[in-house]
Amino acid sequence: MKMTVGTGYGARSCAVEAAKNMTVAGAPAGLERDTLAYAACRFLTKSGALCRAWVNESYRLRFARGREKRVCRHRCTAPAALLELPGAWVRLRLSVSARGVTVEELRFLPEEISGGRP
Repeated sequence: MKMTVGTGYGARSCAVEAAKNMTVAGAPAGLERDTLAYAACRFLTKSGALCRAWVNESYRLRFARGREKRVCRHRCTAPAALLELPGAWVRLRLSVSARGVTVEELRFLPEEISGGRP
């Protein structure tokens, strides 16, 4: 998949994918790893602020030199309903590189924390 920001000549884009060894923790029974990976990638392409921030970061890394070119790691916590998954909350662990965004871990969080900010 691709994450795109802007339109026309000034549009920026980068790839978004799940790592081949993506870790899934606490997943409800009956959900395949490929389904979870697709849900995470689709969520990232559809969320405006996250998409914009990480596409711009990936674009910056393409032109960086030396230590500035290091891969950046981030975490994102969202309601599972936004990913169209069962459960209360989902936490994604991501890495942003010059190539794009890679989902490294998808973790389902317990319902007890849904009342407050995880």
